[in-house]
Amino acid sequence: MFSKFYLCLFLTCFSAAVLHAEPLAPNDVKALLGRIREKRAGAPQSQADFQEEKTIKLMNRPVTSSGHLWFEPPNKFRREVKGNSPSVTVSDGQQLWMYYPKLEAAERYQLG
Repeated sequence: MFSKFYLCLFLTCFSAAVLHAEPLAPNDVKALLGRIREKRAGAPQSQADFQEEKTIKLMNRPVTSSGHLWFEPPNKFRREVKGNSPSVTVSDGQQLWMYYPKLEAAERYQLG
């Protein structure tokens, strides 16, 4: 269950990049998923740099952020956002912590 949650979270984080890409043919999708499975079998932990763009209606302009994302099965997750609004989000599958360095504030959520 946690693997599906983190896969969805991972895909959501990178959806902005996908929205501007050309769709893959069904055979290319199958080949890509096969390569991902092979890579994960050899080294199940994953990490990536990301860049996301959100539009906040009150500001009426896009807000861009970037950072780094780590995932280690079955349920460890870390996301560091850099820039004007930095944050660190960490989860062990049981709890989720969010830390905001500029505010010197942290939040903790119980999962499941």
